[in-house]
Amino acid sequence: MKMKLLCCAVLLLLGLLFGASSQADIGECPLSANGLIYVGSGDNNLYAMDPNSGNQIWAVSAGEQIDPFVASDGGKLYLSAPSGNVHAFDALTGNSLWVATVSAAINPPLIAQNGSVYLSTLDGNLYALDGASGTQLWVLNSVFVDLGMAIGQSAIYAASSVGGLYAIDPASGNQIWNQPNQASFNSSPALAANVVCIGANDGNLYAFDPPTGNQLWVSGLQYTPVSPPSIAGAVYFTTADNNLDALDLTSGNLLWSVPIGFSSTMLTASQSGPVLAVSNDGQLAAFDPSTGAQSWSASVSAEVNFPPVPGNGAVYLYGLEQTVFAVDAASGNELWTASAGTPPVYTIQPINVISPINVLPLDFVSPAISSISYRANVLKYSTTDNVYPQKASPSSDKTAGDAASTAVDTSTAYPVFSGASNFSNLVQPNLSNDMGVGTSDLLPAWPDSSLSSSGATDSDPASSGSASNN
Repeated sequence: MKMKLLCCAVLLLLGLLFGASSQADIGECPLSANGLIYVGSGDNNLYAMDPNSGNQIWAVSAGEQIDPFVASDGGKLYLSAPSGNVHAFDALTGNSLWVATVSAAINPPLIAQNGSVYLSTLDGNLYALDGASGTQLWVLNSVFVDLGMAIGQSAIYAASSVGGLYAIDPASGNQIWNQPNQASFNSSPALAANVVCIGANDGNLYAFDPPTGNQLWVSGLQYTPVSPPSIAGAVYFTTADNNLDALDLTSGNLLWSVPIGFSSTMLTASQSGPVLAVSNDGQLAAFDPSTGAQSWSASVSAEVNFPPVPGNGAVYLYGLEQTVFAVDAASGNELWTASAGTPPVYTIQPINVISPINVLPLDFVSPAISSISYRANVLKYSTTDNVYPQKASPSSDKTAGDAASTAVDTSTAYPVFSGASNFSNLVQPNLSNDMGVGTSDLLPAWPDSSLSSSGATDSDPASSGSASNN
């Protein structure tokens, strides 16, 4: 044990000396910080791994289901839980420092900067907590931040599909400016020194001046962005026609556009490395940030639902089967693969199917569901009638009786909702013969009695008002 702590201390010191950790940290999965790799696992544990080998340095239990994203600031690690709890751990030892509870389930990831932790909840609140103690510093009510956040030294930029893009003072919680959601923003914001960018359903990227919120430019793209923008000298994003595009930060003009070779909604650009795109089925490709030329391609044997994370001369990916993959950042060659625990499986018995109420973003309908399970933040189901449920888009009203129904093997489980923190994010079951799965910010949690294994549930109090320190 002493040897592990000594190794961990050396790695942490090296990370601090050579800038492996960031002053402002948005939670990542996995997180490369302090000379280590961290990941929150479906087995309720937080794992610390050696970045060069994947060997486990330590593991600590949070005592409940946790989200996979980890944020780091000032030698501390922060994770959220679907129950509405925030956990703080020592980055060196993994010792638990504190647990704080907010009003509802949390939209991960957390943000940690300058000794404070920032988070949004499903009931429409934005919180600031003291990083040392977990004490609430302020809460801003009635700001439903469902698309994500970015942070600079002078403002938090919070994106809402309802209220648009907000700039919030991180010290007080007061609103600095708001850009209403007239263009139907649909991505998390990306921030550089002189611009904050966000994607929209009208097929454009929008750029705003960070201090004032004034619009700087609109991209006027030919194809709709499907990934959130990523900024590192230019604005990068993937498109619906499977291209990777780069825009000039100042003007929004197209610099280059290249084919990726696969569909990708997850992208990472860094100041010192390639632009990285990954698909849900584990295909990964690296591109030169100046020209768009592809440097290499690789693949991992797992479903991937999180953006690639560069660091330590490697690129890290987290698979839904609780596996961390490391590939060489220069060549794409696999360096190591390591397990981060075994995910629990939750099964609903009996199977009460669900009525599609306020379902976003996926809506599936089927006459017969044989099994539903929750594993590694993905809800999965199988059908008893060999009919694959049809996806109902906003512009259509498909049912299981459509001619496009497809025969499938009933032993196969199909992912229908990824990104859910827990069942409390889903609409409550009833005795309807339809099934709809999605997020709902003001609907009650499923009862504990419907789970064969214990799962977190949370209350959903209504709240309104402005920022306060209570």
